[in-house]
Amino acid sequence: MTDVVVRPVTPVKCTPWCGDGTGHQDAEDADDQGCYSAEHRVELVGSPIPGQGVRSTSRVTMHLYRDAYPDEAGGAFLEQPHVEIYAGDADPLRLSPDEARELSVVLAELADAAQQH
Repeated sequence: MTDVVVRPVTPVKCTPWCGDGTGHQDAEDADDQGCYSAEHRVELVGSPIPGQGVRSTSRVTMHLYRDAYPDEAGGAFLEQPHVEIYAGDADPLRLSPDEARELSVVLAELADAAQQH
């Protein structure tokens, strides 16, 4: 039997919102050292349609992420943080912080306009 030697990774500096917070010292590869936040959920219930009742309920989940990539020194490089939004089985929507802010402004404006009916 051959022993498998797993080379420890160099810990990364986690962001304050990372769910690990230890630098991902247990990761076997630099690719596994990305930072991630707690999951945020929004339950969506469709507006009732007269005569048909309520539309189906769905959930949108969001996380902050910083993906990790191997660097030339054998450690990990963390990319800039981004927001990932998951809805159903679709691929996640990946937004920069500026894009997430712009989207939140537009959603708030649309919601305000809808309530002025």
